[in-house]
Amino acid sequence: MLVAMNTNQFQTCRFRILILLLFLTPLFYIEPWIFQIDMADAFTIPKRYLTQISALALTISYVGELLVYKKIRIRWCRYTWAFAFFLLWTLASLSYSPSFHAGLREIIRWSCYTVIFLSAMNELHATAHRESIISAAIAPATIASLFALAQFFGCDPSFLKGGTQKIYSTMGNPNHLASYLAISLPLACCGWLSPFPGRRKSALLFSCFIVGAAALLITGARGGGAAFCGGAIVSMAILRWPIPRFRVPVLVITLAVLIILFALPSPLNRYDTGALKKNSELTGIMKDIFLPKAPPTPASRSGNAAEGQGPEPVEGSVPQGGSAWRMMVWSIGWQMAKEHPLRGSGIGSFNLLYLDHLAEFLSAPENKRYIPLAEGGIDYVHNDYLQVLIECGLIGLAPLIWFLTSLMVNGFSGAKQTISEGNWITGALLAGCVAFLLEGAVSFPFYLWSSAVTFFIFAGMVASADSHERTIHLERLPFARAAGLLLIVAVLLSLVCIWYMCGTIVSEVHLSRGIALFYGGNSARAFNEFDRATRWQPHNGQARFFLALCLSENARYAEALRELLSASRTFSRQATYVQLGRIYGRLGNVDAGRQFLDKALSILPRDPDAWLEKGNLLYTSGDIKGASTCFHTSVSLRPDYFPAARNLAVSLDALGQTNDALRAYERACELKPHEADLYVNMGALCARTGDAQRAQALWQRALSIDPTNEMAKENLRRLERSNKNKQ
Repeated sequence: MLVAMNTNQFQTCRFRILILLLFLTPLFYIEPWIFQIDMADAFTIPKRYLTQISALALTISYVGELLVYKKIRIRWCRYTWAFAFFLLWTLASLSYSPSFHAGLREIIRWSCYTVIFLSAMNELHATAHRESIISAAIAPATIASLFALAQFFGCDPSFLKGGTQKIYSTMGNPNHLASYLAISLPLACCGWLSPFPGRRKSALLFSCFIVGAAALLITGARGGGAAFCGGAIVSMAILRWPIPRFRVPVLVITLAVLIILFALPSPLNRYDTGALKKNSELTGIMKDIFLPKAPPTPASRSGNAAEGQGPEPVEGSVPQGGSAWRMMVWSIGWQMAKEHPLRGSGIGSFNLLYLDHLAEFLSAPENKRYIPLAEGGIDYVHNDYLQVLIECGLIGLAPLIWFLTSLMVNGFSGAKQTISEGNWITGALLAGCVAFLLEGAVSFPFYLWSSAVTFFIFAGMVASADSHERTIHLERLPFARAAGLLLIVAVLLSLVCIWYMCGTIVSEVHLSRGIALFYGGNSARAFNEFDRATRWQPHNGQARFFLALCLSENARYAEALRELLSASRTFSRQATYVQLGRIYGRLGNVDAGRQFLDKALSILPRDPDAWLEKGNLLYTSGDIKGASTCFHTSVSLRPDYFPAARNLAVSLDALGQTNDALRAYERACELKPHEADLYVNMGALCARTGDAQRAQALWQRALSIDPTNEMAKENLRRLERSNKNKQ
């Protein structure tokens, strides 16, 4: 098939791949998709691997054209070498990355970006192509925005809702949608302000802009909105092109009206409306914006978490909101970057090393106030440049900054030389690129496929204006005589990439099914799905973590421990340490279990699960008082946590604190009134205190719940014999 294609057909093929990639990538991230939620597996391949498959197809196209025609024309610009050096350095940093597979995933990501950028620079330099690309970028942004607005007002058709409970689920997270709109909206905005489009086209662009701006406002993402405004303002300020009369006032008035309607409290967007009550994420955003924030209540007991005395009280004012959380994460990231400032800690290493640095950060007295903001693990530092500095060091960050700076400087210099439709398009592309780069300072758009693909296509189109064309002849290359070997190597590498992607795809399909089954209460079927996921992708840490949970439910603790230790290499989460402590405790290794639980509590001191498991560990080792303290801390952190309330009552009973134990039993019965063993234990406690009448009533209640409860029957028989002996 490759032999039958001519050069123009190769170029047309690559152009269509880029158009489809730009158009489909954001649409496949709309959740739920067109069908019911149980059909989501059918879209796993295009949703998560459309970019990789497209990059592989583009690479095969270039190699095929080179091998068939013995030459190929490509465009190249000066600063592309900087991006090539950055890619090579990420490959070199894989040698000291703590996880080979995590690093390999990131290298595949940046390699795909490189192929897309070079392909856009080569294939999209014509003005007609640029107009097609802008249409392909604005159309999916408008569709995603309309879908978001429909969800915002609760207008989802029944066939779109599926089985999900999360109404506002566009792109899975409102911030992800805002990041994508921040790079796409400047195109519509600059197109509306341009003097070149006709009336119909201008009206269409203005309509798309209104829809996208409204969707951007309802996300509540301050970073995305600021990035959009910054990109449009910077581009128009630098280029200083003439704008048709009245269009700027119309634009300003439109934005003001949208802000009044969607960003300020009003009957249209009150957070407590029926539509928003269904949306937990957006409701939280609205509450944070419009309601006063009460400081979290510290735990009632103070002391050292490592000694089992409860978390230390928070001193001083507790920071609130996403900005304070980002400042905490950036402080930790900066400390991580200073450990290896030149070479970095290795590509893909941030999420694996973050937890240890979080524990160290929270251990400092001046940082105790950040404890309420701590999370059990994150994948990104929410600043792409800082993340590159952490993982690749200054050696990797410097060429990336050089590439991005040169791209922007040369793009603006070329665009403002003359006023033409082509330069207006370049200016619109630059506005989107600036918005993307600004967003990268407060979020992680480089790691969102929908945003990053759009940016690198735009960047390639901007770079094409500053590039020069050259022809590569196969016979002039050093390996010209080994053309056959080159073809074999290319085919083998393609097969390896396809096999790796297929294995990853199948593994994640089984993982998603297993998680749904596990939380649905079907552990047996979930175990089979997790097992298949690990067979297709042995380094899938999340699948191994859930596999360990299934094994521990069946008391297969040795196997569960092996899976958890394997999962901890690539799935670094605080919950992993909690489960390791729990499993070690079940296996009788109290010291190892306590070590992991202390580590989990140093990362997240207010985790009720960790305090519960530590209490269980101390109880089995004979430290009843320490266990009671841990259970009390768990209940104080989560008052409706039944296992902690039950165990607190049992431990207080064992300590002889009768009144406290009775109150704890009563609270546990309120949380779970149909638990027969609770009434049996509380009845025994009442019998020991001499309240035989209440004990009898409690045991009878236990039998009414569970007629087969032998302990309740035996206690009632003993009570009856005792009453007869007294008579």
